[in-house]
Amino acid sequence: MRKLFIVLATGGSILVIAEITMRMFHSTICSSEGCKLVSESVRYGDITILVLGALMFLLLTLASIREVKRKKPNRFIELLLILSLTSEGFLVGYQIFRVHHICYFCFGIFSILVFLTLLRTMENGPTSAMGFLCFTSIVLLFWMVLPPKPIKPIPAGKKLILIYDTNCPHCENVIRTSKKIGIKMYRLKVANYKYLLKYLNINEVPVLIASVSPDEKKILIGEFKIEEYLNKLSTPNGAQIYNSTGFIPQNGVCTIGGKCR
Repeated sequence: MRKLFIVLATGGSILVIAEITMRMFHSTICSSEGCKLVSESVRYGDITILVLGALMFLLLTLASIREVKRKKPNRFIELLLILSLTSEGFLVGYQIFRVHHICYFCFGIFSILVFLTLLRTMENGPTSAMGFLCFTSIVLLFWMVLPPKPIKPIPAGKKLILIYDTNCPHCENVIRTSKKIGIKMYRLKVANYKYLLKYLNINEVPVLIASVSPDEKKILIGEFKIEEYLNKLSTPNGAQIYNSTGFIPQNGVCTIGGKCR
């Protein structure tokens, strides 16, 4: 069983080193969309994770060979397996619940680690199996914390889009103004687009997305800015500006899920 463990660990090393070598020549073992997405998401490039993976398999191989020679259990192997499965929990959770695509190369490495852990558990007891608990915990955390759906895109082909909250009085004022001056806006509830706004560093409503031209869009935040823009659309010469709250400039906003000011 120990020889099988060494063979599997060595095979893992060869597989990862082969992928590193192929990347150096602009090729890859895995060309699936999941592999590409995971590769693009790594801060310092996917080569860093591959190097860490190769190092981990090499350490497992060397530690196993040393254990066979000394005929004494090496607890460092258990530690490596637990750390590896915990890391795999993050990668698997990220693929399933974040990018919604599978990296088959990553799952191949995960499968090797599962077999190694099972072999180790059958030979030396349940210590290595703690890795499965860590793996499951990380995957469950991804399921609980990250949004279950991708960011919802803004509808295409709409000239004016208002993102609003039903509990926002400033949003109601903007809607009232648009009706008063006869300008139609496509309205979207902020609950469905708060993640998109957060990525744009926008934490307040109302938000107007205006298509100025086919290759230009304008984003306006706050009641006064939006109403001023709507009035310019209705009266291009700027002769008269209507504001639902009077003629006092007010950049009224409501924080998403918070207070209005």
